[in-house]
Amino acid sequence: MKKNSDKKPLVSKIKHSEKSPDMYWQAVQLHGQGDLEGAKQSYEEILSKNPNNPDVLHLLGVVLAQQGHKHQAEGFLQKAIRIKDTDYLFYINYGNLLVELNKNEKAIEIYKQALSLGAEEDDLLFKIGVAFQKANLIEEAISYYEKLVSKRSSDAALFSYLGQAWSSLSNRKLAKENFEKALALSPQMEFLYGNWIHSKMYLCDWEGYQESIEKFNSYLGQELPVSAPFIPLSVFDDPWLHKKVAALFSRVFPLNPLLESSINRNKNERIRIGYFSADFNTHAVMWLMSGVFESHDKECFETFAFSFTQGVMDETRLRVSKSFDHFFNVDAKSDDEVARLARSWNIDIAIDLSGYTKNARPGVMSRRAAPIQINFLGYPGTMGAVYYDYIIADQIIIPDESREAYLEKIIYLPSYQPNDDSREVSSRVLVREDFGLPENAFVFCCFNDTYKITPDIFNAWMNILKKVETSVLWLRRPDDVVVENLRMAAIQRGVNSERLVFAEKMQMPSEYLARYGLADLFLDTFPYNAHTTASDALWAGLPVLTRVGKSFASRVAASVLSAIEVPELIVDSDISYEQLAVELAYSPDRLRKIRNRINFNKHESSLFNTKRYTKNLEQAFRAVYERYCRNLPPYHVIIEECNV
Repeated sequence: MKKNSDKKPLVSKIKHSEKSPDMYWQAVQLHGQGDLEGAKQSYEEILSKNPNNPDVLHLLGVVLAQQGHKHQAEGFLQKAIRIKDTDYLFYINYGNLLVELNKNEKAIEIYKQALSLGAEEDDLLFKIGVAFQKANLIEEAISYYEKLVSKRSSDAALFSYLGQAWSSLSNRKLAKENFEKALALSPQMEFLYGNWIHSKMYLCDWEGYQESIEKFNSYLGQELPVSAPFIPLSVFDDPWLHKKVAALFSRVFPLNPLLESSINRNKNERIRIGYFSADFNTHAVMWLMSGVFESHDKECFETFAFSFTQGVMDETRLRVSKSFDHFFNVDAKSDDEVARLARSWNIDIAIDLSGYTKNARPGVMSRRAAPIQINFLGYPGTMGAVYYDYIIADQIIIPDESREAYLEKIIYLPSYQPNDDSREVSSRVLVREDFGLPENAFVFCCFNDTYKITPDIFNAWMNILKKVETSVLWLRRPDDVVVENLRMAAIQRGVNSERLVFAEKMQMPSEYLARYGLADLFLDTFPYNAHTTASDALWAGLPVLTRVGKSFASRVAASVLSAIEVPELIVDSDISYEQLAVELAYSPDRLRKIRNRINFNKHESSLFNTKRYTKNLEQAFRAVYERYCRNLPPYHVIIEECNV
């Protein structure tokens, strides 16, 4: 429970307890002064003589919640309400606790009861909106927030939450508008500036881009917590800056001593691997990992899935759920409960596949779900938190000179990215005409999300189009407002906007992959490269031109291209990026040879050999587990290529 919300009921209790015994007064004063342990002991002493005093039961619940003993607190708050169900303060504090315990739908019921008892309507409407948002019931959340807009026009937090809600519904325009209202009221509100930048990047709204990025960099340089860690990845190629932002953000999830790691415990018959993710459904992470889950050596490893979201029971979720020995839906459990569940199963290695991405739960790892905890795949950078022991990479993604930009120790695999070699590319014949592509044009493409498109990379694309006059640029179709922004940006750079062609979403994954065959060259983004999208293109046989940088996110495509043995498609500057794109467009024989090599190597290289990759990964798990069993601290691990 938030400290400021906890103080309100304490003040009210003092006002209404003038005839209370001295011990009660002393306990309340200790509580108000922040002496939580002293207050707790005093409340307990009062209850030893009068165990059914609802006011004291309530206040003891508040103290326990403030101390982090949330499940214990819940029992006292429930008992207080059973005895005295007419005090709305009891319901408000109980609702606050339920939100912290991730029991959001129950919290909504409790808050509504507080409303019926006469609690201040505006505050409760806002709390109900937040609870709906945390329960991923976004439209309901927005309906509650919008009831307050006219009444609380100076409430920056309200507009910030509205912006986040609209962002969750992918309405970036309304998200941006609400973030701007919040910024006007509170320019340095935690994580707000980053959210605003991200909404503008999604919209390809580059007005004042350079100034806003410089301001963003200035805030981060002052170590102000103005952004979540994911957002700077797409605008700054600086792993040290990314580490600083992650470390600031990790303070939201401090190391929690409730579940200490223990060396002296019984060994399992098989090493127990727990995969924690919000994305056990049709999602890029699962496209990469599904085959790995299925390929694990079940004689040596027992596998567990902990799903942070209920998820749609789509084909991918059905598939991956069958590949685990145990699959747990933990979306309604608190971080404590998830960590305790993992510990009850004696998980040896916890692998966080979400990191700092949407619906992630780093709070679970902060409680030590397992004695070994690994940051892998979902978030391309350091978590900046001491409770992550390792990050998985390869020597291209994290070269020796960049090690210090990562708080975790590095597990160096022969190649970083997993892939599912059972993915099918449709054999249906696709023609350019059906996708609005000119038959005889040279087709550059990029199907990355729009937030990865910076003005610099778009400038490079327009320069390339101007030099290759018969070419078009094929992009993933965004919202109409973004299409309009991109077309206008092309015109401003002297390029006919009709040379931008937009690809609609395809429902069939096999046909999505086959569609790459209609393009001639994939142009990567920078500093946030194509990751899954790069391997999608290569699996379909399409060459990918990338620019490599210094950060994790800017080196993944180079790793993928190196693994499939076409390093000539990796460049290190804007100038060489433009030059090589133009050269390849005018060198059909050279490009055809590269494409042929990709199609041959994809069946021979480790990039698309799921069983070999899984063996390498399992070798890494054995290595870090052995260090743990020998009571050695985490250290960098280099894994040699396995033969399968």
